[in-house]
Amino acid sequence: MAVGGRRHPNAISTGDLSQRTGFAPGGGDTDLATAPAANAAGVHNVYVASLTGGDVTVSASQNGGRTWTSNELGATVPADDREWIAASGAGTSYTSYHNLATGLQIIVNEGTLQNGVPTSVQTYPAINPAKTDIYLGTAADNEIGNIAVNQKTGAVFQIFAGCPPSPTAVVNCSGFNTVYMAVGTPQGTTVAGQPVLSFRDHVVYKNPSSSANLANNFPNVAVDAAGNVYASWSDGKNVFAAVSTDHGRTWSPPMKVNTGSAATPIYPWLAAGACGKVDLVYYGTPAAQNYQACTSTSGPYNCQNEPWHVFFAQNLAATGNGG
Repeated sequence: MAVGGRRHPNAISTGDLSQRTGFAPGGGDTDLATAPAANAAGVHNVYVASLTGGDVTVSASQNGGRTWTSNELGATVPADDREWIAASGAGTSYTSYHNLATGLQIIVNEGTLQNGVPTSVQTYPAINPAKTDIYLGTAADNEIGNIAVNQKTGAVFQIFAGCPPSPTAVVNCSGFNTVYMAVGTPQGTTVAGQPVLSFRDHVVYKNPSSSANLANNFPNVAVDAAGNVYASWSDGKNVFAAVSTDHGRTWSPPMKVNTGSAATPIYPWLAAGACGKVDLVYYGTPAAQNYQACTSTSGPYNCQNEPWHVFFAQNLAATGNGG
């Protein structure tokens, strides 16, 4: 589909449009990633993931978005929801998503381009069943966040929020009061040269209140050029951020980010640059709570009419060493 001279990789297609553009049906929960290294033609690949029915469509462009190839069965495990995508090197991508059939297990597909078509070559459960206390407390119920890659080491980071660690299976809990980081560490390569990952899960932060909800659309992760990992989340009342300087294993105490007129903030999103330098944007309102889903309220704001603004925060020495 061409709109304003631009090509859309995941527009809902008719037969004629599909023949002219190569685009696949899709459009739900769309995410985009750009390769950090150039391909053989000197162009950075662009990847788009979106929902198509019960699967994930992954589309790729090798020429700056002018033409696309798509795989409408981009998820290797069927019955999926809320996908994310990240790029690594010149030709590797990682697509993560909820697998509804297994009770919200988080699946990570490692992909490459085969004859220009995005194709999965490895499949991993991000929540490792061997880590029993985390697995039993989260595999059946969690909120998935985005996925990020350490471009130097190839390590993959998948953030999610869920129930607290538990020695027994948790069907549900009063609130997702714990933020986790699944860390996929490269353990060699396949015959084709693709990384092979081994995932381990770590607690980023556990709120002492069992009813706290740290899954307010969505927990977010970013990695800086030195390999420091950043996590951010909202409890519906404040936005917090934490940093790990040991590849996601241990984390700093969370720091409240929002101030002033951002009385109620949600939807944090991180971008990391050089060592210790990180930016964070989020939506905020001066209202005392998020009234978007309420039926009645008191005070100066009524349901659905509180003003929302985009806020920006920056830390140029987040690791505490001046960058």
